[in-house]
Amino acid sequence: MPLSSVELEQYKKLLKALKNRLYDLAGDNVIVKGIEIPKEVERIVEEIFSYLPRNAYIFESILAIGGESVIFLVKDFKSGKLRYCLKLAFAEFNYDHTNTSRFWVFRTPSYAKERFIRGVKTQIEASSLFEQNLMFCIVPKVIEYSVSPPIYAVMQYIEGELYEDFVMNSSLRDALVMFYKILWGFKILHSEFIVHRDVKPNNFLVLPNRQVAFLDFNLAKPLSEDKENLTVSGDIFGSLLYSPPELLTGHGDEADWRTDIYSLGWLLYFTLTRTPPPKIMLRKNIHQHARKLLDPFKKVFLKSTAYDIKDREYSVVDDFIQDFEKAFQEYFKTKLDYPMLKKPSRSPTLSLPKEGGPDFLLQVRSAIKWFLSEVSGESGSKTVVIREDEDDNS
Repeated sequence: MPLSSVELEQYKKLLKALKNRLYDLAGDNVIVKGIEIPKEVERIVEEIFSYLPRNAYIFESILAIGGESVIFLVKDFKSGKLRYCLKLAFAEFNYDHTNTSRFWVFRTPSYAKERFIRGVKTQIEASSLFEQNLMFCIVPKVIEYSVSPPIYAVMQYIEGELYEDFVMNSSLRDALVMFYKILWGFKILHSEFIVHRDVKPNNFLVLPNRQVAFLDFNLAKPLSEDKENLTVSGDIFGSLLYSPPELLTGHGDEADWRTDIYSLGWLLYFTLTRTPPPKIMLRKNIHQHARKLLDPFKKVFLKSTAYDIKDREYSVVDDFIQDFEKAFQEYFKTKLDYPMLKKPSRSPTLSLPKEGGPDFLLQVRSAIKWFLSEVSGESGSKTVVIREDEDDNS
């Protein structure tokens, strides 16, 4: 179907913007995941746009472009007012060996497709968890998503200040209070066996009402799932500055709560020093980096950031929170205000043996879920997938 004049203007504008962004990221000739991307970026972009949903959203601008997706700011087509984020999965540029000058987008390998969809479903669960339990943390709601080309998700658009900018522009006390709210967000996520796996300053927004929005669940996964292979051997996940060694050395299947705790430890480092963490190989000597921190917080940092996952003393974020509260009180001579919970009686506190991690509890949880599904004959999922093909088994 040909484009209308209005759509044509939108597409020309966005084609130019996306082309410029791709060139900024890629340069004239780069290797991405072992694949050389040629200069014909415009052809690739045109193919991307040929898959975008038509007559549903008006595309305004590009909010972000990453290794596996492009995020657009869009408006509702009918009203022209409601604004959303549309996250389009396009990362897998598969080389066409029959034609050395061409690349095919959206010929997405099953593991990449499943990973994107799993991230969306995890975000839906996390959004519901925060809405039910927390006053001060939110996750953007997913409006709809598609599991067949185009693979995309439409989400609530939230305006706020990136956590990185908030830290740089705020007092130390205000920054640490906001960090405390982030810790409580992870307490809720971990209580439902969700690990985020991409903790970094730019994945948190501070809203004008001082709520914190958790962003980018593309790498998130429920720990209660059976171990599956949604990666290629050697895949590197997350931010180079905040990700733990197990994610940067191609061992993402080892990730558990301690993976997020490690990144939270370095997020605390950034919050205290206003400087980013060192490169991964320079992070082994954590005692050297702890010298830069205020004395009360050194213990918290050291217990969370051991290079080897087995050596991290915090196995659950509850212990992190308790020590952080003590450090805050010692330094500021005042107690942290206890976060306002929507359900104060609900306690997601978890106790795990330090050795072996959460494996035992995960097995119990999986067994319970299996039993309930057998009894009820239902999967237990209340998520309604929009635009999902009936013959798609994803």
